[in-house]
Amino acid sequence: VSAAPILFEGFVRSGLASVPLPGRPPGLFNPKHEELPVTLARFGAGSDGLVQATPTEPAPTIVFPPDGARVDLGTNSADASPLVLKLQGGRAPFRWLANGKPLAGIDRRRIATWQPDGTGYSTLTVIDAAGRAASVKVFVE
Repeated sequence: VSAAPILFEGFVRSGLASVPLPGRPPGLFNPKHEELPVTLARFGAGSDGLVQATPTEPAPTIVFPPDGARVDLGTNSADASPLVLKLQGGRAPFRWLANGKPLAGIDRRRIATWQPDGTGYSTLTVIDAAGRAASVKVFVE
């Protein structure tokens, strides 16, 4: 199914021990974070010593419906309209939740629709690829 276990077994059977990388050479230029150029200032070393990029895009924000909105979708009739959800910022793909339950599929678009199951307060949440989330509470009529 996967080549990784075979590859790992091959390394074990080779008898070669892993060798750590040498430390940094003496006299290496090591500026403080404030001294770095803007293009490098967003990078930092993680706990494992590897360089990791921090997200530069803003966190997701739900722009429609706004928090606290009352939305009349005609939920009392047989042909109730879906609610259009719009967001700004964040990194695709996005996962939408309605009252803690995921909506169908993970989407790269910043517009989604949701068909409420009735009237009342609902909490809508979006989670981006970086794990950042935004929520709004709306009243559906």
